[in-house]
Amino acid sequence: MKVAFVSLISRDGRPLYIYNNGEREEDGKGEGEGIENFLKYNFLSHMSLDVFESTYAPNTSEKPGLLFVQDGVFIYGYEMSIGVKVVVGIIRDKITLEEWNEKDLTELDYVKSIIDGVCKEFVRYSCSSFREGPIEEINSNIFDKRISKVINI
Repeated sequence: MKVAFVSLISRDGRPLYIYNNGEREEDGKGEGEGIENFLKYNFLSHMSLDVFESTYAPNTSEKPGLLFVQDGVFIYGYEMSIGVKVVVGIIRDKITLEEWNEKDLTELDYVKSIIDGVCKEFVRYSCSSFREGPIEEINSNIFDKRISKVINI
């Protein structure tokens, strides 16, 4: 199981943050592949907004819900009480699922732990006394590192 991306979307639908897990040029990926994946995950994040607003959407204000599956990426979403939406894309791995079944863990438990960690880091970032004004976009190396730690539990 691999987290492909994490995105935070504001109450009014603006992307605040998108993190691609392992798709950086420093990791040996080609420049075109990294950009292609960034655009793909950005598009999937925006697609999730349509699902959040749909009448058939799962109730994502209480617990994370599977929004849709696209190109082998399982898109989960959660809406925080302040209206910020957390979107997580998961790529399944058969071996990991078999190991989890032996331990009575589920994919939703894993996604919930990721989303809980991302929410905590967002609140930590937004309540920082060193930051001024409303959050327009999160562009912080420290926040990137913290999200990376959450994802690579």
